[in-house]
Amino acid sequence: MKNWFEQHLYQGLKGIIHTYYKRVDKGHHRTEKRQFWCVPISQLQTLHNQDNWLGLKCVVMVVRVRHLCNKTTREVQFYLTSLNCDARNLGQVIRLHWGVENGLHSTLDVTFSENACGVRTGHPPQTLALLRRIALNALNLEQSLKRSNR
Repeated sequence: MKNWFEQHLYQGLKGIIHTYYKRVDKGHHRTEKRQFWCVPISQLQTLHNQDNWLGLKCVVMVVRVRHLCNKTTREVQFYLTSLNCDARNLGQVIRLHWGVENGLHSTLDVTFSENACGVRTGHPPQTLALLRRIALNALNLEQSLKRSNR
């Protein structure tokens, strides 16, 4: 996918059906520019084991460029989806997903050291995950005292 996008973006995606969306966010002393290109699966070469991806409609490429003080980072990610090929909508869906990922999972790891837990087999990992979420919800409901969850 990387090679395909590089080649076709260089040519301006001429003759290729696609949608594009760009978003720039500023805050916390940084600027983040996100670009989303969405290409229907019908416009691409056949993917490896494509028949295993039931309902696959499109591929999305996201380029994130972050400027923080004197440091600039660039990150490229690809997504396969069964959602309609709408770069703006998919950009919002991807952003919401990472909001949950960053908000919930990092909170669970910081508060309960979830990633360091050595329980990995059988039912205990699921049980502990459920108990952590219940505890986190209980902590978040407590409003009478200002404190960190940790």
